[in-house]
Amino acid sequence: TRALALHRISVGLPSFFKMPSLANPAWSILLSLFIAREEGLDVSLAALKVANHVSQSVAENCIDGLVGAGLATALPDNRGDRLAIVQITARGTEHMRRFLQTVTTR
Repeated sequence: TRALALHRISVGLPSFFKMPSLANPAWSILLSLFIAREEGLDVSLAALKVANHVSQSVAENCIDGLVGAGLATALPDNRGDRLAIVQITARGTEHMRRFLQTVTTR
């Protein structure tokens, strides 16, 4: 899909250009959540961390920001206060669809 191709590009940019400053983990995580929604998959915090090449704390901070912006929801693990499943919201999905439509039709 267009979103998956865009995700591969965004994750690969920092290493290709050898510039860590090109990384935007919140964007990559949001894109991962959008792809998961489109594919009907649930995504754990651990999977997001690995797929986006970020630490636990970076992933948690990004998710907190996405949740605060109304773009994602985080469901706690039944065994404690850790996050088990992270999902993109309807608002986040709509924003991503509009964005992808805009950038792929230019």
